[in-house]
Amino acid sequence: MKKTALAVLLLIFFASYLSAAEKILIDNDQIQQYNGKLGIWESFSSFSALERKVRIYGTTISAVKSLNSDFNEKQISGYYFIPYSESYIESLKEKGIERKEVTLADGYYLWPVHDVMRITSTLGPRWGRFHAGLDIAAVPGTIVVAAMEGMVIKAEYESGYGNVIVIEHRNKFTTKYAHNKATFVKVGDFIQKGQIISLVGSTGRSTGPHLHFEVRCNNIPLEPMDFLPEEDEIVVHKLQSDESWKRETTSK
Repeated sequence: MKKTALAVLLLIFFASYLSAAEKILIDNDQIQQYNGKLGIWESFSSFSALERKVRIYGTTISAVKSLNSDFNEKQISGYYFIPYSESYIESLKEKGIERKEVTLADGYYLWPVHDVMRITSTLGPRWGRFHAGLDIAAVPGTIVVAAMEGMVIKAEYESGYGNVIVIEHRNKFTTKYAHNKATFVKVGDFIQKGQIISLVGSTGRSTGPHLHFEVRCNNIPLEPMDFLPEEDEIVVHKLQSDESWKRETTSK
C-alpha cells in the first residue's frame, strides 16, 4: 500500500515537472525565423545578388518585400530576411540541418549566445562605475537569440551601448542586448524565445567584440546568471575597481 502511494506521488511529481518544462527551437547560422517564417538573414549590396539567392531558396521577391519593411529594389544595401520555400526546408532536413531543440524549466531564460565559454565582465562595480549586466565574449558575427519571448520596445543606436535591442517580457521584466554589429528586429515585433535578433559586434563604447546582456525588472538591474540555465566550464573574468583581471572557472 505504501509503495503504491509512493508511486502515485512520484507520478504526480514528474507530471508537474514535465508540464512546467517547455521545448524551445533555437535559430542557428543556416535556419532562422522572422514573423512566423523560416529563412535566413543575409547581407546584400545589389538586387541581382539578392535575386540569385531568392531563386536558390525557392521563394519570390514579393515574399522578401513583405517581410522587409525597408526593401527598395533600387537601393539594395544591408541585411534582408529571405524566407525559404517548403521544398528548400525539406532539402535542409535531408542534410540534417534543423534548429536545435532544448527543454527548459518554465521561466528559465536562454543563453543569448550559443556555446558560451567566456564571460569578460559580470554585474557589479567596474572601473569605478556600476556595470549593469553580463559581457559575453564571442566572435564578431555570432548570432544573438532572444533569451525570452516578448515584444521589442527599443532597437536603435544608444550612446555607450552602440546598436541596442530591448525586449519587454511578462511581469515587467526586460532584457537588453548591446554592442550589436547588425540588428534584425524592429520596435513592435513580437519575438519568440530562441529567435535570432542580431549579430555580435563591438559598436558603442567597447574594447572588443562581445554581447552586453542585461535582465531588469521595473528597470532595476538583476543578476543575469540567476535566470540562465547552468553551463559547464565557463571562464569568468571579474574586474574589480581596485584589482587587475582575475580568472576562475564556474559551473554556471
